Formats: sequence, structure tokens, C-alpha cells
Amino acid sequence: MNDDPLGLDPETMRRLGYQTVDMLVDRHLALAEGPVIRRADRSEMEGYLSEPPEAAQGFDEILGRLGENVLPFASVIGHRRYFAFIPGCPTWPVSLGDLIVSISNFENSSWLELAGPSDLELVVLDWFK
Repeated sequence: MNDDPLGLDPETMRRLGYQTVDMLVDRHLALAEGPVIRRADRSEMEGYLSEPPEAAQGFDEILGRLGENVLPFASVIGHRRYFAFIPGCPTWPVSLGDLIVSISNFENSSWLELAGPSDLELVVLDWFK
């Protein structure tokens, strides 16, 4: 492709993206029926994550470990039985919006650089006024 060691071809980007979204959809569906909070103490978490891998790992293995050893140990803020402080609304459309913003890497500080996102921000603020 090019000499960027982190660069990926379009097919690989799509495959990894679909794989990630599939894992998140499965997690999202499972969370509705699971516990609101799955607790773990520090020693338990160290058993999952403390040792660095011996060699480079493939995306499949990294995503699998994330799904098994990291994501389950967090409050499910979107759960219907979660009644604590809610810092945001973790709906699927909001998550996809976050994905768009993250991949686009917007730094919305000037109209000159980002006329489209800047105007969108102003329009939405006007809606709220």
C-alpha cells in the first residue's frame, strides 16, 4: 500500500470494522439481560491483563481479550436497571456518531479548517435556542 507501517488496505479496514461492530452489537444485545455491574477486584483484573504478550497479536485475539477481560468489568450505563449517575446516552446512533467523529479526527477550532462541522454545530445550537 505505502510505507506507513500502520496503514491498512481498504478491505482490511472494512473487515476489522465489521468485526468490531459485530462484537459490539453482540455485547449490546447481551447486556440488556446481564447484570448491571460485574465487579472484579484488582487481583482478579491483574490475572487477566498484567502480563504483556510474548509477541505481536492479531486483531482477532486483541478484540477477543477486550471482549472477555475488559469490557465485561464496567457498569452498563444503558441498562434498564441502571439508576446511578448517567454521564451520557449510550444509544447505538450516538455510538455511530462517535465513531464518525473519532475516525474523522475533527479539531473544530476554526471555520477555515472545518466549515461543515462548524456550521453543523451552530445549527444544532440554534435548534436548542
